[in-house]
Amino acid sequence: MKEKIRNLTVAPREDYVIWTEDLTNIVRETTLTVSAGCVALYLVNGVIKSINIPGRALIKSKAEDKSNSKLELICVNTDKTFEICCGVGNIPFKDSEINCETVVGAHGECKIRISQPWPLYTTFGHAPISAEEIDSYVKLKLNEIMTTRLAEVLQHYDYSNIMTQQSAIAADLEKRFSQRLNDIGLEVTSFALAGIMFNAEYQEKRREYFEMQNCRQAEKLERRAREREQRAEIDNVIAIANATKNLNTSSNVTPPQPAAPVTPPPQPQSGARLNFCPRCGTKVDPSAIHCSGCGKKLI
Repeated sequence: MKEKIRNLTVAPREDYVIWTEDLTNIVRETTLTVSAGCVALYLVNGVIKSINIPGRALIKSKAEDKSNSKLELICVNTDKTFEICCGVGNIPFKDSEINCETVVGAHGECKIRISQPWPLYTTFGHAPISAEEIDSYVKLKLNEIMTTRLAEVLQHYDYSNIMTQQSAIAADLEKRFSQRLNDIGLEVTSFALAGIMFNAEYQEKRREYFEMQNCRQAEKLERRAREREQRAEIDNVIAIANATKNLNTSSNVTPPQPAAPVTPPPQPQSGARLNFCPRCGTKVDPSAIHCSGCGKKLI
């Protein structure tokens, strides 16, 4: 016959996160001691009678003993935390900028802890439960949420915004994770979105598209530069033609000439031979007798 248990102590275990303690051999009014980092759920006939945090309590009352009630003690390691790496792929994405449809992937790391032991236990519905079992379950749920939510979110972002607004996208995912995991007794302490990834084929299409756009832009700028140069040359030719026309017009106008002064014929000097005809003013040789101009005899 097994020895009756009057004092029962529960402490965190390394092999399980949730486990049960055998209450078959406890006596009436057994002292339960709960160690730090642990919570003990005391159930009577499948209903929670008490949630025992670190400290001491009495279990198996006289009434429970007399009625031969079904007693259960479910223990939870509340100090246990989880770092869960989650990742998804094949999320549809349409890039309207280059008119291309592709798929994207994403991965991140979520840190969680146990906040409500009872919902967590009822989610699984059995004990014991290992850390690996919780890790696998939560990873599956996170991947489902990430796939659904990213498919919705990416409809409102273009490629450039996705690359620059990942912190906002991560915050949205963390909010969704928290809402969902809180329902099963888990708390999200942090979430880091490591990155949203586009496949190589899509990246190459974007590179080719923007190289073509850059070439077109360069050609457009070069064409505009040539047009400016041509306009400048035309303007220069027109300016030269106008200047030449104005110069020719001004040179064809003959300014009025001043009247030539009339030189009076020289007057003969007394006692001297005339050099000019006194009648017509023609210059004559001092030895001439008659004017070569009018034929008048010279004095």
